[in-house]
Amino acid sequence: MLRIICFTSLTIFSIFFFTPLKLTAQYIVEPEEYCIYSTVIDELYNGSNVELVIIRDCTGLDTSLDSLEDDLTYLHESIMRLHHDTTSDFKAKNIHSYPLSNFFNQRLDNKLISEDELSEIFDNGGWKDYYSKYPRSNGILTLSRVGFNSDKTQCLVYVGNQESKDLAEGFYFFMNKQAHGVWVVQDKKRIWGSWHIEDR
Repeated sequence: MLRIICFTSLTIFSIFFFTPLKLTAQYIVEPEEYCIYSTVIDELYNGSNVELVIIRDCTGLDTSLDSLEDDLTYLHESIMRLHHDTTSDFKAKNIHSYPLSNFFNQRLDNKLISEDELSEIFDNGGWKDYYSKYPRSNGILTLSRVGFNSDKTQCLVYVGNQESKDLAEGFYFFMNKQAHGVWVVQDKKRIWGSWHIEDR
């Protein structure tokens, strides 16, 4: 299942920036999750011309909770090794949005960006202004919380990236933890995307 989204006049605060209630103290993103984020970012931009990864400073899914149920059903049908406790943990952790800290350790430089800064850029300009400020960046990356199975040997994480008003994609990464403690991507499913490409 791949949701294809045709953007005609997408604004920065449309579906891609769906943001549930942000909680600041109830739960802290685990150190293990930052290891997984870093692995996924390296996988996404390996061999690209991206020099700076811009990451939203709170977690998100870019979708509604109803669509999430459809996504998880599709993932169970297409990834036979995916445990139900992994998706249950993923769903529970992503009901709300949580603040991220800059504990990433990928090869590329990164910056967390706030909703206030995004509003300032896009209320007063647009993508050209954004890339003037952050040239050779990836666009804007959204990360979900990471769902684990009970013994933390597998995980599921959602990653969305928007490069322009007409170009964006969302992926789920299924990963296994190896005996030496390193997380390895086992499968990647593109769940939605837009490909009406225009110049930035």
